[in-house]
Amino acid sequence: MSRTLAFKIDDNVVKKLGVIYGNLNKAGHRAVLSWHYLRTSSLEELKGIFSKAELILLINMRRETKFEPKFASGTALAYEVTDAETLYGIATEWGVDIKVLSEKLNQLSYPHSFFLSDWVNCFWINNHNIEDYIGGLL
Repeated sequence: MSRTLAFKIDDNVVKKLGVIYGNLNKAGHRAVLSWHYLRTSSLEELKGIFSKAELILLINMRRETKFEPKFASGTALAYEVTDAETLYGIATEWGVDIKVLSEKLNQLSYPHSFFLSDWVNCFWINNHNIEDYIGGLL
């Protein structure tokens, strides 16, 4: 089974995709399939890196924030976690060593940190059960 999708894309992205693929339908098809496979493999590779408390901290830290792909590096996540600890004591609340978590985040490749950020934000979009949700990355 296949479906037809319709969504808006920024004009600059459309131009770049048009140059690369020559056809926006081909570009959209490639982008959606690539996203799926890259996200799946990145999350699979992240399994076991973070503790339950660290994953819950990341999810709770992003409760009311928007996912911004431009700022999804591991270094940006490490700064965000450190700021959340300084301002709200979130690492203390969840019993997480902020230095260890920051080090883990800083060591992530951009694709891994990008899809970890996406994974965190998808929790809030879809109102998952937190225990079931984090189980996939433990």
